[in-house]
Amino acid sequence: MQDKIISLLGLALAGLLFTGCASSRVLTSVEKVSPEQAMAIGKFRLNYNGKDVTKDLVIVFNDGAFRLDEGGYLFWEGPVGPNAIRAVMKKGGVIKHNFGAEDLTFQLAGGGVVNYLGDITVNWQGMGNGAAWATLVGGELAGGIAGGVIIQDQVTKGKIVISVETNTAAAQTAFRQKFSTDKTLTPALLVVKPRQ
Repeated sequence: MQDKIISLLGLALAGLLFTGCASSRVLTSVEKVSPEQAMAIGKFRLNYNGKDVTKDLVIVFNDGAFRLDEGGYLFWEGPVGPNAIRAVMKKGGVIKHNFGAEDLTFQLAGGGVVNYLGDITVNWQGMGNGAAWATLVGGELAGGIAGGVIIQDQVTKGKIVISVETNTAAAQTAFRQKFSTDKTLTPALLVVKPRQ
């Protein structure tokens, strides 16, 4: 009975998160974004125990939760400055993993800039919400640093490997198709901080 109550509370919380907050919402128009807000695009993929379960994936930021579009992209309007991904979960909260405030961070610029978070893949083995996870940053970061394996760790609850790659051309095409604009994407790639 207690598990059912906890599940219902989790679903209620997820429902509240789907609505987002006033400062963070799904990007619907590039013309209506104020200079104090930032525009961002990212592509996400979740492989859970060897199976692609990206459909109905929800990305939870520090101030709201958002579903991906059919192509795995998230078009987001959020606060300028430091931001973080706090959780990934499937609709309904059945598959969910929480991250610390400093684990998955990125910096958003305002003033009409379209920030590109990268193509982010979460490879997840086990149940999730474990204390340890692994990171792999691939491609070239905004600062020009080539990525590589940072840390890998295994615990009984599972292992999560997060990779961030740059595929700016595909993201640019997806953004222009959605918004019919000539705005160019600016790298603001997700930074994955490994736990010690």
